[in-house]
Parts: sequence; structure tokens; C-alpha cells
Amino acid sequence: GPSSTWSRKADPRADLGGTAASPSCMSVESLASEGKRVVLVAEDIRINQVLVTKQLEQLDCQALICDDGLKVLTELQDTWHSLIVMDLNMPNMDGFECTRAIRRMERNGVWPKRRPIHIVAATADASPAIQ
Repeated sequence: GPSSTWSRKADPRADLGGTAASPSCMSVESLASEGKRVVLVAEDIRINQVLVTKQLEQLDCQALICDDGLKVLTELQDTWHSLIVMDLNMPNMDGFECTRAIRRMERNGVWPKRRPIHIVAATADASPAIQ
């Protein structure tokens, strides 16, 4: 399954040079079974995936990694998430368009009786246009 392509490393610098595909999205059920809060993380760069995962683990949370915005939307069709850490620059669908799509889904009642999803923008881009 998709979880077979994901490994947890003690050193966040480990496993960065390879070309192994990151998982599209791991099973929420397998993550939730560990008793931790699951945070959806939209990030395509492996080092950033590792770093965000480590930071969330320090907060006793578990990262559910999706490597592009389209995969985030697919995950959200199956499972509502209260929090998303959203990279702004990703392939297929960037964080800006993904966030707009999520807000449209909320307005259209995809998750009735749920509060709006908290979306935290994240980027390594330090250009003035993004700031």
C-alpha cells in the first residue's frame, strides 16, 4: 500500500538524495490508530516533508503527507481535516489554487456541520512577491 513508500527516519537529513516517490497520501486510519492528532501536510519537497513531520511529532501530532494540491483535494473528499499545512508552490495544483478549491467546497456544503478548515500557508520562497 501507499504506506510502504514512507519511512520514518531519526535524522531529518536522512534519505534526501534518493528519487523514491513520496506517498500520495497515507491512510488516515493507520495514522489515527496511533492516537495522535492528524495534520494534513501539502508539501512536495522531501526535506520539507521530513522537517514538518519532525516538528509535528514534537507537538504529538502525526503528519499526513500529500505531495500536491490535487492529492489534498482527493484526500479531503474522503476525510475532513481540521488543519492543513499548505505549501504555496507545488506541482499539478499550487497551494493558492488548492486553498481556493477548499473554500469553494466549504461554501458548497461538502462538510456540513463542520467548521472551516484551518489552512496555514508555508513556503521556502523568500521572494518579495510571496512575502
